[in-house]
Amino acid sequence: MSGSGMVARVATGRSMRVQSWAIVRCTAALLLGSLSTLIPLAPDRAARIDRGSWMLIPPAQAVPARANLNLEAYPDEGFQQFVRRAEATAQAEIDARFSRDITISRISLVVMGYNGGQSAPILSIDLDRSEWRRNPTITQYARYSPESHTLLGLPLTGADFAPPTLGTGDVQVTLRWTGRDDLDLAVSEPMGEVVFFANPELTSGAKLDVDANALCETVTPVPIENIFWPVSTAPVGNYQAVVSLFSRCDALTATPIPFTLTILSNGTSQTYSGEVSEHTPYRSYRFDVGAP
Repeated sequence: MSGSGMVARVATGRSMRVQSWAIVRCTAALLLGSLSTLIPLAPDRAARIDRGSWMLIPPAQAVPARANLNLEAYPDEGFQQFVRRAEATAQAEIDARFSRDITISRISLVVMGYNGGQSAPILSIDLDRSEWRRNPTITQYARYSPESHTLLGLPLTGADFAPPTLGTGDVQVTLRWTGRDDLDLAVSEPMGEVVFFANPELTSGAKLDVDANALCETVTPVPIENIFWPVSTAPVGNYQAVVSLFSRCDALTATPIPFTLTILSNGTSQTYSGEVSEHTPYRSYRFDVGAP
């Protein structure tokens, strides 16, 4: 082979390698999302590449979230009570969404009301995570529909719903949610005895004194279930509280049902936010009761 032919072949080979390197580089950049270091098209063996500058995993992107919630008016419920229930439902939904997914940066939410075949928007909310962190008060952000009262045909005020009196003591576990659905609360003692709707009292003194929406027969605007141990009766050791979806009573929605669970033990109170659904019907929370 002549010298000129060799040079031409080498030059062609170099050109092909440069093109191949460029293709590999571009493909890698697409797969990896982005590279913080730009690598030359032709590799320079003398140049040292800092591997620490490669960004192998793209950072999580903040995303907005949207939610539409449906509420059916209860018998004898007034519009003012209906709005309070819509606010509580929206509050629980926002808490649950921000807690469940750290990538959610903003939430847009609409609560629709239903009564006797009529429907109307009750409130809408649009806020970001930083606003909610500074002031998690639903009424600070809610925009209310002025025509909803008339469109739904609800009286301004309805029957009075007095909140139940809750038993308390050294240990108290309280479940709260909104809607017609039948959620259940159960708590197991250190020796394995369980207090729940089918076993509402234990020999230790534990008692389920409030059981809401049982079998979907009698519903309340703001359901509450409460289990407590009177002073100096709670056994020392490890406890487990379980929130479960017993029955879906509200046919208007199949979305997860948000709830809050407050556990008082050892003189301190802790509130947890969660949700249950047919996909995840149980949520479990462990806590300890120390020696008096």
